[in-house]
Amino acid sequence: MADIGKEIKKHRSIRGPIRWLFVIFSAVGIGSAIFYNFYFSIFGWTFSYTGYKFFLLAIFIPLVFIAFPVRQGSSMNNIPWYDFVFAAISFISSMFLFIHSIDIQVMGWEYRAPLVAQILALFLLALTLESARRTAGLLFCLVCIFFACYPLFAPYMPAFLNGKGLPFWRMINYHGMGPESIIGIPLTVVGTLLIG
Repeated sequence: MADIGKEIKKHRSIRGPIRWLFVIFSAVGIGSAIFYNFYFSIFGWTFSYTGYKFFLLAIFIPLVFIAFPVRQGSSMNNIPWYDFVFAAISFISSMFLFIHSIDIQVMGWEYRAPLVAQILALFLLALTLESARRTAGLLFCLVCIFFACYPLFAPYMPAFLNGKGLPFWRMINYHGMGPESIIGIPLTVVGTLLIG
């Protein structure tokens, strides 16, 4: 009965230099939203449609691994080394896709991408699902995994659930670099309406 009034913290209290990382990344994220949504350019350069969304992922997904522990009951004071590794990998993979966003659009990387891009898209997909689990819960993450992997077993489903299947790497390309998965409608809403 003593636990009824006790507040359950879901995220860490960020202090010290890491707090400044949050402030800087948040300011860069808001600044990029202003830059993109008001159609600014620097010497003729501006964000591409998909590049902006990959940039937002690079700015905000790493912060999830710093702020949210791997599970409830984990230390709220210390950030374990693997959360820093996850943050770095999510930043690097998102920035790589941001840098190559024009190639993704023009050269059709959603269908056939270089091996490095495929591996980084796999990392980005896995870390996006992990960030969803940490913030929204296991059930949400399992539903996302089921629908993300559906193309792998769609041909084997009965009648009305039957669909065209995709090989594993084609599915990863679609989710990691396609405009209708990770960087689809939800991220567009966040990037253009909520913070834009």
